[in-house]
Amino acid sequence: MTRFSSAPANEQTIDSMLELARCSKHSRYIIAGSRAPDLAIRLHQRGYRRVDTIASCGLPCGQYDVALIDWREHSIRALETTLGWLVHFLAPSATLVVWLDGKEKATGRMLQAILDKWNFVVEAGTRTSGGRGVSACRRDACTHAFSRLTGSGSEAANYAGLAGLGSGDEIRSKSHVAILRMFLPPLWAWATHVVGFRVILAL
Repeated sequence: MTRFSSAPANEQTIDSMLELARCSKHSRYIIAGSRAPDLAIRLHQRGYRRVDTIASCGLPCGQYDVALIDWREHSIRALETTLGWLVHFLAPSATLVVWLDGKEKATGRMLQAILDKWNFVVEAGTRTSGGRGVSACRRDACTHAFSRLTGSGSEAANYAGLAGLGSGDEIRSKSHVAILRMFLPPLWAWATHVVGFRVILAL
């Protein structure tokens, strides 16, 4: 059974979710989960003014740059239903951040399967005392972004140097993916799946 909680999101979790999202205060955010109202208030307090919850998001037209989903205390199976309607609110290049309790060993594999179904590729992940989270983007958007690296070795090197996620127990996968995209183009689709799966398993 899915359990709902109105417990506030702690500051460490918010920091981690924003770090995974890697977006500015000018981006448009949509928030889902039972802690969404509290998370929206806290983001407003931090200067994020373009934030909506499912109660204020209007009709879906691909208008949001980031989706923050605090799915703690929810059933991982219910996440598939939520993503089924949420993806229509997201721009093609949007970032999806999902935060979980991570208490069940099977959660990672189930999350990977759900993201695959909606054509999302895991980019990075992190674990804290408040749970674990991943960021993902649409497979086509990731492929397009990394394809630009094939024409310039220096650009790829600069990208790899900037790909770190900061402090914490984090999975720094994007520089490895960029290198794979440069030298193993025929294996790109396979590599994105495997790297994303390794990120989830490592959390």
